[in-house]
This record gives sequence, structure tokens and C-alpha cells, in this order.
Amino acid sequence: MNRVHFLVTLPSLRQCATAILIHSLAVCSLWQVHAQSNTLHGNAIDLGNECYRLTNSSSYQRGSVWYAGTVDVSQSWEMTADVYLGTTNNSGASGMVFVLRSSDASELGGNGGRMGYGGNSANRIEPSIGVQMDTYQGGNHADPSYDHLAIHRDGSVNHNSADALADPVPALLSFGNIENDTDYSLRVTYNATNQVLKVYWNCVERLSEVVDIEGIIGTNEVKWGFTAATGFFNNQHRVCNAQWNAMEEIIAPEVTACSGEPVDLTVSDFALNPIWSPATGLSSTSGNTVTATLDASQIYTVTYEDVCETEYTLSIEVDVAELPNPGLPSDTVACDASILILNNGPWPAGIIGTWDDGSTDQAFTVSGAGNYTLTLEETESGCSTSASVDVVAIDLPDLSLGDDQVVCPDEAVNFDFSGYDSNLSYTWNGLPGSYTYSTTQMGTLILEWGLSLCSASDTIELSNHPSYSVNWEENPLVLCLDDVQTVSALDITWDGEAVSWLWNDGANENALDIDEAGLYSVEITTPNCTFTYNLDVDDSPNQGVDLGADVLLCDSESVTFESGYPASATTWISGGVASGTQATSTTVFAESATVIAEVSIGACAEFDTVEVVHVPFFDAGLPDALDLCLNDSVELIAQSGADAYTWSNDIDTAVQWVSAVGLYSVESEVNGCVFIDEIAVNPSANAGVFLGPNTVACNGEEVILASGYAASETEWWVNGSPEGNSPTWTVLNEDATIIAEVTVGECVERDTVSIDY
Repeated sequence: MNRVHFLVTLPSLRQCATAILIHSLAVCSLWQVHAQSNTLHGNAIDLGNECYRLTNSSSYQRGSVWYAGTVDVSQSWEMTADVYLGTTNNSGASGMVFVLRSSDASELGGNGGRMGYGGNSANRIEPSIGVQMDTYQGGNHADPSYDHLAIHRDGSVNHNSADALADPVPALLSFGNIENDTDYSLRVTYNATNQVLKVYWNCVERLSEVVDIEGIIGTNEVKWGFTAATGFFNNQHRVCNAQWNAMEEIIAPEVTACSGEPVDLTVSDFALNPIWSPATGLSSTSGNTVTATLDASQIYTVTYEDVCETEYTLSIEVDVAELPNPGLPSDTVACDASILILNNGPWPAGIIGTWDDGSTDQAFTVSGAGNYTLTLEETESGCSTSASVDVVAIDLPDLSLGDDQVVCPDEAVNFDFSGYDSNLSYTWNGLPGSYTYSTTQMGTLILEWGLSLCSASDTIELSNHPSYSVNWEENPLVLCLDDVQTVSALDITWDGEAVSWLWNDGANENALDIDEAGLYSVEITTPNCTFTYNLDVDDSPNQGVDLGADVLLCDSESVTFESGYPASATTWISGGVASGTQATSTTVFAESATVIAEVSIGACAEFDTVEVVHVPFFDAGLPDALDLCLNDSVELIAQSGADAYTWSNDIDTAVQWVSAVGLYSVESEVNGCVFIDEIAVNPSANAGVFLGPNTVACNGEEVILASGYAASETEWWVNGSPEGNSPTWTVLNEDATIIAEVTVGECVERDTVSIDY
């Protein structure tokens, strides 16, 4: 059983205006006070609307209000009220007390700090319990400086007294003033089980103390009310909307429901803002009444608030009756007039199974088509569940695969049952199929045919005649260049009777020589079967390699050889930069070499070799240029060692003399290579010198002679003696024979003139 909180409404009492559900206690307003039923004492007056002023803001007043009847403090209870403590702080006094007392105790205590509760032995209220709301620091009561709450007994207001049950605490957590023209919510609760008395100020718990109320007052039936008083200092004190609410612990039974049927779940309307979880099966997750529709038992948690917005939870378990599955098969058939047994149980205790004919037989015999229903009922809850099965009678046709068969390899065996009911289903060796079937697979063949839940089967053994097998070593077969291969069509494992061969070219031997590409086939006939085997013959892509003719390299010439095949198929055995490697080509640079290429594709390898002869450069040794002197000739000399010489002026010797300027070239042939050298024969810059005719010079007359060349090219001779270099020469007052010698390169020219003085 789970503890569930419900509102308790007692007969003849007014419905609770508010309800507080605390833990496992449900609160109901047992007493709501009416003005005409309550008693007032001292300066207290009725303000109407359930409000009472206990004192005015005048000095030395005291007053009390006691609510009608008595209340039972042996039960858990709650009291709530709105209290007002005036508007004056430092010069305001003195406070109020919520009081529980015996019926014959004093109804009003003294004024001032006694707050209408305390007093001398003559008028203090005892036996009693008082919750003090003190707003004045009385020096003879051990009061703290702040407005405070405390719990006393028997009219005591002194915190140092043995009758002080709970030490004073500030009414506000901030230690603030409560004489501030404000109505405050006072709430006092009592748990009769553990005797814990709690005091809340504006819904904030301030005091919690174990108090034996019945033991202190001496009875469980007590009066309850409020007292207040002023001294020299004063404040107005009033109380409004006081309510006494009894709380009762209620044990709720678990809710039982049938699977899939709705059931209402309800908590008190005074549980505020209830939220249900989980949402499984619920019509709503909020509200005081929800509907649950479940297939399995479920525990729900309800979270709600009280008037102070304090949150609480309770649990409600819905126990769904769990009925077993009736266990009837799916709609079924009676095959070929067979009898079907339907089972009823065995079931757990409390479960009864009933067939639709009213019987409760554990085994129900079905011998014909129809609809059959089994209903299970749980006797305790009355919940039930049913299941039905439709039974159809079916007669299957008798199909046969025939006798076992022996066929040639790869020969198809065919079956056809197209003449039967088109609704029949077929499976061939476990695989769904149709009414026709063709197979080349040998072994056991099982046909199963059926309609609805009825099925039948037949089996046949399929096997092959011996097979004559030809396994070509290669297929396709690759022919190398100019290759001939012999292929055999023999099965060396054959141990049967004689066979014959017929090739597609008409040959009838068991082997064939092949020297060209094409498609070859051989038909082999045994006593029972004929076998055909095909052989593809392809030419190798390696159709030889041709590097070309031998090559002559002159001077710096190079030659590149291409294999015509990919690098992966070409190996250069020797010659060129790729020697010893795989590459599509190799290049020989200015050297003699033997170039060998090997091309390998598959099993076919081809080679080619070429010789490369290199003739180094032959230099004829001609200078770049020679000067031809005036009226002279020059010798042109080519370096010896060539096989032949051919000059541009058709001279075919290594040496010749020329007397004309121009560009001369010579071709020197060496081992088949021709090398050309050139020389320029240029006219000399020395074109001759002319000093003029002989001449007569008078006294004092200068004769100036000029060579027409630079000083470094001109040397002067006077009367047979060298005189030096200068572009000009001057003769004065003498007879002279003057010679000018001009030298430019290898060419020398002279001129002579006589001067008669």
C-alpha cells in the first residue's frame, strides 16, 4: 500500500478554505471562526470580516480573542492568521502572543511586556503554550534588541525562565522591523506523532521545537486565541483570518485497473498546481483529476504546492491486472481433413479460460472450418482478454517430381505444374519460386508446395553422366612472334569408353598445332554426351623491336632510340643513358656504343641491336682572318689528318695560295664525317704611301711631308738614316732624300722623295 494525501472533510464542518498537504498528512480546515461565536476580552474589539483589534495605539491597553469551542491537540494541526503589529518602531510596544490554554485558564494576562499573556501568579495564562511575537526590548525579560519570535509556556515572557521552550529568533531573516504598517502571515504547525511545533513567518520557517502540548496543558481539548498589550509605548495590534486546520494521515489503497481500460486518479482540490509524472497513459499531466489508460502497472508521482508555495510530492500506484496471452495461433487451417488441437492453459491461479461454446476444456478439438474464441478472466479483478482464430479447411493436390534423373553436365532439368491451383506457393530447395523450375544443379531436389498453412513435399535425385573435362593450360593462349604451340584436348582422368574429337578446322586428333590467332573449338563426343571447349588464341602484343640501322655520330651529335613499347616492357641491355634500366627510349650522346633493347611481354621476349660509331670533331686549324698585303698573295694551310679536303674555291689540297680577298672555307672529311672551317682574307689597312713628287725648296721655305698613317705605323729615313716615328716630317734649308716606311700588320710599304735646297 502507498501513502496518498487526500483532503479530509468532516461532516457538519464548513469546507476548508485552504488545504495544506504536508508529507503524508492531508490538511482540512476543521474550524473556521465566526465573529458571533468568538469571545473578546479587555480592549479587544471586532472589526468585522474576521478581523479583531486587540489594542489600539494607546498606552497601557491589553486585549484577547478566543475562538469558539475547543480543538484536539492530540491530532496534527495547523493554524494560520494575518497579524498586524503597528506602525511605530523604537517607541512602539509591546507585541502579540498566539496561545493554547486549558478551558479554565485565565483569558487575559497583564499589559506592557507581558503582552496580555504573562503576569503575576494571579492573572497569567496557565497552563498554556504561547508563541510570542515581541516588538519591544524589555530589560527584565532578557529580550534581544530586534523584533523576535519565541515559544513559552504557562504565561512566561522571560527568555531566561525555565518556561521558555524555544530561544528568541528574529522574525525576519534580515533582523528587520515588523512594526511597519504591514500584515504578516503567521503559520504554526504541529505534528502529533513526533510532537514537533514549527513557527513560520511569511511562510519562512523560524522556529522548530519538540513540545508535549497535551502533557503541558493537561488535556487534549484546548482553547486557542491571541493576546496583545501596550505599555507606555504602544502600537495597534490586530489579527485577521485566523483558521485552525486539522491534518490527518491517510493510507490510500492501490488502484486496480484492467489493461487498456481508463481509470480516474484524484488528489484533493486543495493540492495546488498538481503536476503528474510520468505522462505514460495519462489524459493530462496537470489537474487534480486525470484519467490513466494503461497496459501495465505504473507508479505516478504528483508534485504540488501549499499556500506558501512550498512543494510536496506523493505517489499513487495503479496496479494493472496482468492477464496471460491466450496463446491461440494465428488464423490457421485444417489441412487435408486433419484434426487441430487448441490449448486452454494451464493458467496461473485465479485465471479461468472459457471457449465460445461455454466450455473450459484445456484441449479443444477442431475438426472443421470456423471461428473459435478463448476468453481469459481474472476472478479477483474481473478483467478479461480474448483471442480468436479462424480455421479454414484446405485439401492440397498431389504433385510428383517423377523418377530420379541422370543428365549430361550443364543440361537443364525442367518441371512444370502450371495446371494446378494458381494460389499454390512453391519452394524449391527452400527458396521461393513458381510453378515452373529449371536447374542444372545436381543432388537432392526438394519441392514443397502449399496453400495457406498447409504444405506437402516431394523429393528427386538428380545426377550427371561422367564429364569429359579439358583444362587448357592457358585460355586465352598467347602466341609469341613466329611461334607455334601444340594444345592438347585430352582428359587424362577419363576412364570411360572411347571418345572422338572434332576441331573447328576439321581436324579430328586430340591435339592441334596453332601458329595464328583466332577462336578454336573442339567437340568431344562420349557414349552419352557431347562436350564443347573453346580456346581463344591471341597474338602477343610483343611483335618485335626494330631500332633501325647503325648510326654514325659526328662531333657532338646524339641519337635517341625508341622501343615502341611501355617502359615496363623495355629493358636497355646496353647503350645510352638508359643502359641497364627500363625506359621507353635511350639516348647516346657523342660516343660510340652498342645499343641492345629487350622487349618482354608475358612469356614473349624480343631483342634488337644497333651500333653507334662516333667521330670526334676535326679542327682544320685555320685562323679566323689573314691580311692580304698590297699586290701580294697569302698561303692558306688546313691541318693534316683528314681523309679529303674541299675548299670553297674548288681546291682539294690541304694548302693553297690566294691573291684575292674574300671568305674561304674548307670541308675536311674524316671517317664519313665532314667538318667545315672558315677563314676571312681581308685587304690590309696598309694601302701604300705617296709623299708626292721631288721638289725644290727656297731658303727659309719649309717642306712638310705626310704619310697618311699613325705615328706608330710610320718610320722616317733622312739621307739614309732613321729619324723616328711621326705621321708627318718637315724639311727646312737642306738638301734631303726622304723615305717614309709604313708598317700595318705584316704589310710594309715605302715611298721616297728628294728635296733640292
